[in-house]
Amino acid sequence: MTHPIAIRDAHASDIPALEAVIRDCGLFTPEEGDGFAGSLPGHFEGGGEGRVWLLAGDGAGAAYLSPEPGPGVWNLLFLGVQPDARRRGVARALIAEVERRLREQGARMVLIDTSTEPPMEAARALYEALGYERVALIPDYWGPGDGKLTFWRAL
Repeated sequence: MTHPIAIRDAHASDIPALEAVIRDCGLFTPEEGDGFAGSLPGHFEGGGEGRVWLLAGDGAGAAYLSPEPGPGVWNLLFLGVQPDARRRGVARALIAEVERRLREQGARMVLIDTSTEPPMEAARALYEALGYERVALIPDYWGPGDGKLTFWRAL
């Protein structure tokens, strides 16, 4: 029997755990990870502009979401899982909690942007398995040969 994965709001005291997920998830170069992790203190000091950080367990994974200019539209900006916690339902639990919270707030849709690079194939497959639809592709967005693929789901 599996136990539910606890998902909670992240706080400033969770910055080390969030930094670890950002640096260890394999989505960023070391420089990109350092830059992203370096933005965390500003978020928790009031610079988050309505954005939300969620933490799974004691740092197995994290999600970061932001309201978009359109009414009721949110973007899941980051979803990362520690390598040793993969294939255990952490990403699914984070997405389920994101969707639950957004429905409670009256949100009407979620967007997720991801890379077209081969290492992101598992993430793309997960989004589609959860009912997200591919709606846009911008070639070379992240860099030459690395496009931005946008997924959409109504809540």
